[in-house]
Amino acid sequence: MPAVSSEQQMPKANNAERRAFYRVNDAVALKVHKLDSTLLERAKDRIRQREYELQVLNGKGDDNSHLQTAIREVEAKHPEVANVFRLLESRLDALANMVANQDIVTADAPNAVASMSGSGLGFDWPTAFYEGDHLMVELTLFPARYQIEAIATVVRGNPANRSTNGNFHCALEFSQIAAADRETLLQHIHHLQLQALRSRNDNDY
Repeated sequence: MPAVSSEQQMPKANNAERRAFYRVNDAVALKVHKLDSTLLERAKDRIRQREYELQVLNGKGDDNSHLQTAIREVEAKHPEVANVFRLLESRLDALANMVANQDIVTADAPNAVASMSGSGLGFDWPTAFYEGDHLMVELTLFPARYQIEAIATVVRGNPANRSTNGNFHCALEFSQIAAADRETLLQHIHHLQLQALRSRNDNDY
């Protein structure tokens, strides 16, 4: 009987899936804390609210679609009025960004090295976490100091065998993260990959 290759057995991942699983190591600012059942529900509400706010700031979502449709209708009949609407919209966007940035307190410097992908994180931490634990994750990327918030589930915790300098290794998988945050993380990972590739190519000469 002919052997079946592993490629035939495993379904091929699409581009989005492959992109989500690219992994790089990077120095980041990281905060994590365990969520009990009550805190987990509050955290889910927080991420849902963040998803909505990021959609508004990025000009997406149903409300913005209706607004753009209305402005196009006014523009067709009264272009001078539509120009006023566009000016007011740009000022409101700037104000929204200012308010959003006031609410976010970002870290000044990295405190951990994380193995990152679009689907999760791996890192060493002073506290031991165990498989199935739910964690609130606050991740700051440098140099942009962009802060990502997500809920993650521990898929692997090794407090005994992989401890280094008193720290415990933990692997997390994101269970809830805003689409804009995941896209920013993926772009950051892609940028680091390009940097590493350029550096390797330069060293070849």
